[in-house]
Amino acid sequence: MKSSPLSILFAGETYPVTLINGARIKIFVRAIPQQFLGDFLAVAEQQHLVVELCCYRSARETVKKMAFTPAIPPPDGYSPVPPGWSQNLSDASFEELYAAACRLNFTRAANWGQRQIAAKKTIAPIQQAVMEQVAPLIDRMMTTVLQRFAPSSTSTPSAPSLPAAPAPSSSPSPLPG
Repeated sequence: MKSSPLSILFAGETYPVTLINGARIKIFVRAIPQQFLGDFLAVAEQQHLVVELCCYRSARETVKKMAFTPAIPPPDGYSPVPPGWSQNLSDASFEELYAAACRLNFTRAANWGQRQIAAKKTIAPIQQAVMEQVAPLIDRMMTTVLQRFAPSSTSTPSAPSLPAAPAPSSSPSPLPG
């Protein structure tokens, strides 16, 4: 059977896991799409967040709750696990899901991060050159705008003065009683 083009986008593996109450469920651990690998790097040092970012339950079994990362579309037929969900896993199941999430995503995310750094190093001199060209133009425009709206001493009538506030008395005022 030939897979659809989206099967690559939604690559991953299904695992039977045990919850701390002994219940067994199936969890889909996802290979995060390229455009969201920065989200993986952002949580890479927090194991529970890695698990919650990469794990999905069958949409038929899921109660709608706030997703950990609502911007990442879930694979067809799945819903993301809610924040804090990983606390329900047995230790062995947590370790298994964490290992799978890292195997599917860590190297890809690290490579993505290296490409981002290389791109920024390439682009930085170009951005600096653009700023050096544009900054004088912006300065001239701002000077013109500020001069146009600056108050002129001859054309603006003086504001009427307000009466002086009464001086505070040195004796304490009686409290209303």
